[in-house]
Amino acid sequence: MGKKSRVISTLLIGATLSTMGHSVFAVESKETIERKMLAGEDRYETAVKVSKHGWTSAKNVVLVNSTAISDALAATPFAKLKDAPILLTTSKALTDSTKDELKRLQTENVYIVGGGSVISKDVVKELNDMGIKTERIFGSNREETAIAMAKNIDSKEVAVVNGYTGLADALSIAPVAADKQMPILISSKDDLGKTGEYIKEKKIESSYVLGEKGVISEEVEKSLPKAERIGGENRRETNSKVLEKFYSEKEFSNIYVAKDGSKDVGQLVDALSISTVAGKEKSPLVLVGKDISGGQKTYLESKTVKTLYEVGNGINANTVENIIKALSIKEVTPEPDPDPNEAAKVHSVKAINGIQLEVKFNKPVDEDSATDLFNYEIKDEDNKDVLNDIDKNSENNTSLIELKEDKKTAIITLRQGYGIKYNQVDLDVEVSNVYTEDKKEKVADFKSEVRVLSTGLPELLDIKQVGPKEYNLTFSEPVTAKNSNEIRNALRVNKEYPSSIETRIDNPGLDANVLRMITSSELKDGEHELTIKDGIYNYGGFKCEEGSKNFTVVKDESNITATVDKVKSEELTLKFNKSLDIDTVKDDNVEFYLDYVNKDYKLKVKKVEDNKVTLSYGGFPLGEHKIVIKYKNKKDDKIKDLWGKELEETSISYNLQGETAPTVKAEYNRFNKTIDLKFSKAVTGADDYESYILTNADGDEEDLEEVEIKCKDDGKKEYTIDASDFEGKYTLEIVKNKIRDTTVARVPVEETSLEIEVADTTEAEVKMVTYGGEHGDQIFVRFSEAMRTEGTGSVLDKKNYLVTYNGGEPKQLDEIDDAEIDIKGDNDLVQITLPDKIGKGDVSIHIGSVADANGKFTGLGGISIDTVCDDRIISIPAINTIEDIEQGGNIAVKDASTIEFYVDREILLLNQKNIEFKLGGETLNPSSQEIEEDEDLDGNVVYKVTLEFDKKIFNTDGTIDYNKINEGTIEFKEEAFTTINESVSKEIIHKINSEKENKTVDKVAPKIKEGRILEYDTKDNIQKVEIEFSEAVKVNRISASTFDFGKYEVLDIGKDGVDKDMLSKTVTFILDKKIEENSITIKNIQSVMDKHKNETDKLKDIEAVLKNNE
Repeated sequence: MGKKSRVISTLLIGATLSTMGHSVFAVESKETIERKMLAGEDRYETAVKVSKHGWTSAKNVVLVNSTAISDALAATPFAKLKDAPILLTTSKALTDSTKDELKRLQTENVYIVGGGSVISKDVVKELNDMGIKTERIFGSNREETAIAMAKNIDSKEVAVVNGYTGLADALSIAPVAADKQMPILISSKDDLGKTGEYIKEKKIESSYVLGEKGVISEEVEKSLPKAERIGGENRRETNSKVLEKFYSEKEFSNIYVAKDGSKDVGQLVDALSISTVAGKEKSPLVLVGKDISGGQKTYLESKTVKTLYEVGNGINANTVENIIKALSIKEVTPEPDPDPNEAAKVHSVKAINGIQLEVKFNKPVDEDSATDLFNYEIKDEDNKDVLNDIDKNSENNTSLIELKEDKKTAIITLRQGYGIKYNQVDLDVEVSNVYTEDKKEKVADFKSEVRVLSTGLPELLDIKQVGPKEYNLTFSEPVTAKNSNEIRNALRVNKEYPSSIETRIDNPGLDANVLRMITSSELKDGEHELTIKDGIYNYGGFKCEEGSKNFTVVKDESNITATVDKVKSEELTLKFNKSLDIDTVKDDNVEFYLDYVNKDYKLKVKKVEDNKVTLSYGGFPLGEHKIVIKYKNKKDDKIKDLWGKELEETSISYNLQGETAPTVKAEYNRFNKTIDLKFSKAVTGADDYESYILTNADGDEEDLEEVEIKCKDDGKKEYTIDASDFEGKYTLEIVKNKIRDTTVARVPVEETSLEIEVADTTEAEVKMVTYGGEHGDQIFVRFSEAMRTEGTGSVLDKKNYLVTYNGGEPKQLDEIDDAEIDIKGDNDLVQITLPDKIGKGDVSIHIGSVADANGKFTGLGGISIDTVCDDRIISIPAINTIEDIEQGGNIAVKDASTIEFYVDREILLLNQKNIEFKLGGETLNPSSQEIEEDEDLDGNVVYKVTLEFDKKIFNTDGTIDYNKINEGTIEFKEEAFTTINESVSKEIIHKINSEKENKTVDKVAPKIKEGRILEYDTKDNIQKVEIEFSEAVKVNRISASTFDFGKYEVLDIGKDGVDKDMLSKTVTFILDKKIEENSITIKNIQSVMDKHKNETDKLKDIEAVLKNNE
């Protein structure tokens, strides 16, 4: 066909039968990228995995403390010098995994990095007891430790990193330093310290400076010999600069990916572990966070790689996929998320393996039309129909279309057969005559070219017994072979060949991904083994990997049941819960009827496939009906499953829906100045002004009599209302029974109210302005909506900003050298980068008249922000400034272990380790977190943070009750929060105690503690029962029906002990008669409320057993 192919997605299918999990990714060159993991249960085991990957044995090993990453920064070149893997330890003892690896490596010497407080004498003793010699390399601080390392390496060039804020930069250069045998030395931002003395003493001739000027200053750079700076705007961009500088080759055997420590600096230890291996191999090491940077993407797009290794667990899956795409796909068509507000359409079509296509619709679709082969046409490069190359209605047509549960995704399986391969072909796909789920809207016709590119290995997922000898083998994708005998020869059950094999080619009732295996004899109940040998492959030609899988044999004695699966005009399909003995369904003794056992309602069996029976009739009526299964002679053969279990006479109900009411959508067309109406089906009456009531925002009704209303299309589904005289927000009501569809039933449009905004009358607002960023040199402006990014009023026009900072005079942004501006988020966040760090004096900004995406300008005077706040200084506002509640307080208690609060910044990450809840002498860290965006009562952006702890801390009234401690302090240490602008927070300390300003907000519902039967009052003939709660509850909200006392009736509720606010921890119920039992059970029927209106769950019964207190 000569068409240009375009790969539009990356395919990942895991092969889990192998001993080491890996995946294969498609590349345009028809080669593959293999994806492998080097990861253990923890960082210690990950280091062991790396060691096993790089060394079969090692005389020398470098040992570092897993949590003292700063001390170990300079270890990599030294480790390369000694040809030594880097293993990890705790400060006090070796882990079992590290011990075992030292034994496997047959290690003789261990070089310990750090002093005795980092790795103790106990660890040294353990090593010596293993017969291993030790040598400690350390200094009084991280700079001196690096110098001690450097003294072992003979080199006239060095790499200088910031050992405090540039740890990730050190790991970027580490493999290069290992390869070049170049020491890594440590500096602070503004002072080389003893590193400078060492450089002079050793007469170092050249140096590399890692990081931008905000990381290591220009003064430090100038003091270094022949210094060359390698740095980007953040750690990932610096990593890309290192890769560009030192890894210019086009092809690499391996590439390594590790976390960049942006969430937790301790995560860099995985990069440390792999750095020596990467240095030995001259392989790139890519450091990643939530995604790759633009620089990393650009670098990777020009490279070819055979194997990608993920080092350590927890690397963002989307990030790895983006790396794969950058490496393998040179021309990508992005796939946006479906927009359910658009007209119904095919959102995308892509190949998911060598024989299956995935069709995504933007709305749920009707199953009948979406799975109808007649509605699809798929042709190959020779114009051959690969979906329906035989009669669509033929029983031999193995093509299949299935709709997934989301009703938006259809999986098309092309015709299956033996010896068929579809890989590396372009297919023309056409979709037509598909309707939405409610059948009110036709999906737009679709035509596109799809590239079938399969490189995944098929995987056996499941083995399910469906009969005494029959087993369904489910694969990750459809599989085939030269013939069914080849599949049989590839399988062994307990080392024996199966009797026969069926695929969908032989048994159309099977699912596309399923093989039916029939054993030569019945297997005993219990565990058995299936072995896969060479011979089975997918439709891309890739063989199923050899391996074994266990399965369980147990007889299925459950009853046969059935449901109505599909109803299509003159056909109805019954779906049974089990595979059937097909011959018993076709037996003359079996009869099917519609509603009644009457010859006029008898149904014909059209087709039987495994667990489905298709019946035919002159036309299945609408409404509620049933299918009756009857036997001529109850003693003769009945429908049976493969086990021989019989189905007794039964009936199966179904409900076939008829015509549905038309629906309508309305939107303002700003170009034509009309209100456009779209109906789901053809209608009449929509061009009559009396069919509508249009009300403005003040509730006034507009006169439509003289307004032009007309039909736009011949299909009578689209109409317009002239809105040239309207402006603002309106409600358009469809008058009942005025607009009807054009069917014989004349079904009216349901009464509908539609909200419409005519033109854009709302100016964009500035929601928040802060300064900060990773290097402290940025100003961030958050607008209330998407903004214009080009032309007059563009928020990217530097002339629209007047900035004052660092004690200087106000300057227009275009007059500030090297100032940059960018747009982030949904085009609503402006990022201004200044040439130097913001530090001295107040910061202010004036924004000129800019426009939103719809062209609405802010006022001519612009917007002035006199005081721009530091993005790193985060406040926790009072909750009643965000929520409409009476309680004061900054931190709310949700339950015994959970708190929530708001912060006045946009939060990207939260470091749980930097949050400490101090209770007496104990410190607790949160075990889980949740962050979500919100607004305060004035419409300002805030973020809600929810923290959960592993221990119970609070009473139901929100007070602290932890090991007899009733007050505490929550400390948010530096870097506890990272804002969306990549600023790291400064310290926040918040006390919680009984003082008014430190009280919590109580959001916890009260609980029932216990109930007591009080002594019967013989004088007044009164029986009282007390229920005690965890806190005071509103007694006036409790009635006789709040609790169910079984056979006893509540006459009254006592008021003893109730305060003036009608609150009490104990509520007394007066019953109608004496309780003779020692205990009774009561149920909480209605909610109980505390003074802050927190209610118990109405839907959940709470039982209390009340014991006699006599």
